Amino acid sequence: MSHLNLLIAMTKLEKAVKSSLNARSYRLQFAQELHKHGLTYIQLECLYEIRKAKCQPSYIADKPFHERASVSRVLKELDGKKLISYTHDTVDRRKVYVEISNKGKSILDLIEAATN
Repeated sequence: MSHLNLLIAMTKLEKAVKSSLNARSYRLQFAQELHKHGLTYIQLECLYEIRKAKCQPSYIADKPFHERASVSRVLKELDGKKLISYTHDTVDRRKVYVEISNKGKSILDLIEAATN
């Protein structure tokens, strides 16, 4: 291998290592932010879905990355932390909607600011 090819190979390896370290550092920082705010990853996913628009719990449960039983538990936990609220449909009181609270929006903003 020529000196130039060796230099090119070493440069590519250095970039790959830096990229891997940056990704690992980002994941660690992200996990620390979640822990700091007392959130799990699935709670964060649910908050992001709810932030998009007020929705019924079944909408979140129908997402491919969630199970119905865990979504119900997660929503109760988020409600207990005052990050979401439940409202009833004004016409059909049997319909329940979840929406993100101001506190929930603030926490998402803080997490996004810290990890960007």
